[in-house]
Amino acid sequence: MSAAPLKIMIVDAEPPIRKLLRMGLSTQGYDILEAPDGKAALDLLEQAPALIILDLGLPDIQGHDLLRMIRGRNDSVPIVVLSSRGDEAGKVQALDLGADDPSAIHGGSHSRGCACGPRPLFNRERRITVNQSRACDLRAAY
Repeated sequence: MSAAPLKIMIVDAEPPIRKLLRMGLSTQGYDILEAPDGKAALDLLEQAPALIILDLGLPDIQGHDLLRMIRGRNDSVPIVVLSSRGDEAGKVQALDLGADDPSAIHGGSHSRGCACGPRPLFNRERRITVNQSRACDLRAAY
């Protein structure tokens, strides 16, 4: 009997970004939960995702506020932040609020990035390891 696939929650208001991430990650064997806004993300936390990919630009809740709320409910789930912002202070604030992978916080007016490597995501109690066969490196240019 094989283990159940890990669940990854994608929180992004833009359907094309969610679709790109869903396609790339689901082909690697992950179950994908999609949230187009902060309220949906908070509701989906009940499904215990193993990883959250969070865009900071959401229509209903500021990304940093949502990050703080997620951390208030679950301080161990790894959170990778996507941002097209060039705002270095905002990226540092996301790290201070509990975002995990600084290499995934990718700025620039026309790019977004997600880097999931074959390594544990920092020092959370509940670590997930993305093994070499399920590694991803997704990049989208707009």
